[in-house]
Amino acid sequence: MDEVSTAEAPTTSASNDDFSIEQLVSQGFVIFACFTEAVLFLFICFTNGTLLAAFVHKESLRTISNYYIIQMAVADFSVGLWMPMHIVMFLKPQVLGNMTLCTFRYASLLFSMSGSITSLLAMTYDRLSAILHPLHYQASMTSKRYVLSAVVVWLWPVSLAAVTMAYHNEWHELPVTDCELILVLKVEALRFYLLPFFFGISVAMIIMYVIILRVARQQALSEPPQVQEAGGQKKPTRMQKEMKLIKTGLIVFAAFYLCWLPMVTLILYQVSFTPVLLTPMVTALRAAATFPALLNSALNPLVYAFRMSVYRQHFYRMMPCTRHKVHPVTSQATAADTAVNAIS
Repeated sequence: MDEVSTAEAPTTSASNDDFSIEQLVSQGFVIFACFTEAVLFLFICFTNGTLLAAFVHKESLRTISNYYIIQMAVADFSVGLWMPMHIVMFLKPQVLGNMTLCTFRYASLLFSMSGSITSLLAMTYDRLSAILHPLHYQASMTSKRYVLSAVVVWLWPVSLAAVTMAYHNEWHELPVTDCELILVLKVEALRFYLLPFFFGISVAMIIMYVIILRVARQQALSEPPQVQEAGGQKKPTRMQKEMKLIKTGLIVFAAFYLCWLPMVTLILYQVSFTPVLLTPMVTALRAAATFPALLNSALNPLVYAFRMSVYRQHFYRMMPCTRHKVHPVTSQATAADTAVNAIS
């Protein structure tokens, strides 16, 4: 009997040590996640809020095409607004025992993040239409048509959120009571709805940009040379103005793809198994890959601030350290940006 007791003691001790390590790692992740999401909340809301403020204050920016940029900024801004709710859920995980709150946790983010993606798709199609049919585009792009296209842009995010809220597993169907994306959402929704949405939009945008760049190259070769203006400056051609917007869109698309691809690839890997793969390492990697996807919502306004001097000057004015050191926009940059806005 004494020998049995002595043999069992190390096993119990090891079990307690393992439990302590797991608890420590879990608490460390919660601290990291809360800190990261708090930073993302401030960063996303500040960058997108500044972009929205620039749109409100600068009348020259209120063009039909720029409304697609504003739709993206609104979607990205709403991503930041969900961050405090997620921080509370990390600190008080017991609230996720309610399945409605658990599914809303994912439905809200999917709605906002997919809204950003569909806005990017609409903006790419808008540039494609402008470069393929410039005369028809100028005549047809009315406010009424924009409102109709805006409704279409948000149909998919609304349906994605609705599917998430309505089509999910119940607690009694899960192997463990855990509000985990791969467990809560139906595997069919992930395989045949969410993942095709990402890859379908990616392929569509790649095809459109290939067409845009090919047509832009052909038209650039056939355009007349730049006209010399008073003061020695050259007036930008229509294709140069278009290419500025196209290059900006390409940068936004590249940032979107780099930020989202790790998370989507890991989800695809997990749902390719039956039942879905839920090893601790893969689950932890997928959870960590969520943060770059969230970060993408803060990068889009920075791209526009970098590429367009009107936005850049507004960013400078919003920064406390540069508020009194804003340099005036050069006449050449102002003329170029005004020209870009004029064609939209």
